[in-house]
Amino acid sequence: MNPQKILILTAGQSNMSGRGTADPDDLEDIPGIRVFGSDGAWHTSGEPVCRDKPDLIGLFDAEGRHIPQAPDAPWAFPCPPGHSIRGVGPARTFARLLLGTLPPGSEIGIIPTSFGGSSITQWEPAPLDAPPGIYDNALALARGALADGGAISVILWHQGEADLYRGTADYRERLLALIRRFRNDLGLPETVPFLTGELGGFLSERHPKGPQDFNAGLRALAAEFPYIGCAAAEDLPHRGDFLHFNTEAQHRLGERYFQEYLRITRGTRSA
Repeated sequence: MNPQKILILTAGQSNMSGRGTADPDDLEDIPGIRVFGSDGAWHTSGEPVCRDKPDLIGLFDAEGRHIPQAPDAPWAFPCPPGHSIRGVGPARTFARLLLGTLPPGSEIGIIPTSFGGSSITQWEPAPLDAPPGIYDNALALARGALADGGAISVILWHQGEADLYRGTADYRERLLALIRRFRNDLGLPETVPFLTGELGGFLSERHPKGPQDFNAGLRALAAEFPYIGCAAAEDLPHRGDFLHFNTEAQHRLGERYFQEYLRITRGTRSA
């Protein structure tokens, strides 16, 4: 079998970006996996993969204070004794598992475009007379990565906490429109899986209704459309803030995204 170059586009808000604290293994580069940065270059695959909000990811001291990095600092974060690195999300675990299914010599590129706190309405194109928005920046990053070869073979999406709080009534229609836009604007066939993830059940502590109805809507989309998946996450633990998945949960979420990917691509359900 010939080697492949597969690109993974990640999008959504902070639980896709990742806010978990890195274990030593999370900081190790995985040969064959690279991350496309906002500087237009490919980087090593140690966490944090996504660098959406520099004050919330990266290096922290023993008291939990963020230590800013210089603009020209290397992509990989060194972690001195007594410090920690935050920013673990699900994408790296997903990519590692996918790489294990590919022929020797294959490559995987992660294109991280998620942005913490973003609502579904922010994932719409900016008006022509306005600066580029989150969606426009995501397209630009994806196109930059595609220019180096390979094809986007899956989109990982985790978003909805912001809209749970806002009570966005037309979330389903907006999400379906987003899926169509990504496919049209990036020239992706309908068969490219778009994988969503449930919100954490712990959000019940923050929102009177909880995420159960929201998650049921995501599962309904996955049942209705053959190339939309939904990774279970309602049972996963938070990091102590009743908002963000912890490191263990992010690893498990990456595994569940991968199982959804296999379910769709290997035809365990008829189209």
